[in-house]
Amino acid sequence: MEIFTKLWLYIGQNSGQLQVFLGAIAIIIGFTAAWFAKNQIVIAKQQRQDSLDLAKFDLQLKLLEKAYVCENEIEAFKQRYQKEFLEKLNNAQSQNFVQLDSKVSGDENLTFREVFNLPFELLKSSENAISEIINKLTLDQDAEWSKDELEFILKTLIKISSDIRKSTHGITTKATMLEEKLNNIRNN
Repeated sequence: MEIFTKLWLYIGQNSGQLQVFLGAIAIIIGFTAAWFAKNQIVIAKQQRQDSLDLAKFDLQLKLLEKAYVCENEIEAFKQRYQKEFLEKLNNAQSQNFVQLDSKVSGDENLTFREVFNLPFELLKSSENAISEIINKLTLDQDAEWSKDELEFILKTLIKISSDIRKSTHGITTKATMLEEKLNNIRNN
């Protein structure tokens, strides 16, 4: 018990130095905690940036997939148009129902054949836009894409896809009408 009494007296006589020593230890612990907190903030920021980069890469991949889908839709449209519409027109011409090389009434510069080939001409701009998008997304590996650029690409692809679907529906409708007219002409 005498040891504790002496220790208590010693602490009492040196309380100022003891407070300075404990204060220094508290400051060291505080700086250590602040350093760890700063490191955690840096790590969290890096993880957030990595997550954003991964999301951007995922969006670019989805845009590329959509561009390839549009490219395939254009090719399918061309084949369907060729099969359903132009072949029927060529058959009608071979049976002398229609003259494709005659001028369209009201427009002296275009023949019927040129008018019927207009969808192919209209698709060229879409094909070029899709090719450019695919090249940008595949060849510019180090390119930094802004959110606005990626949104513009997505809007362009959606518009092209919508145009292709509308054109396909229109061509199917016109091919059905042409088939009906040709059947009526044959039957008369």
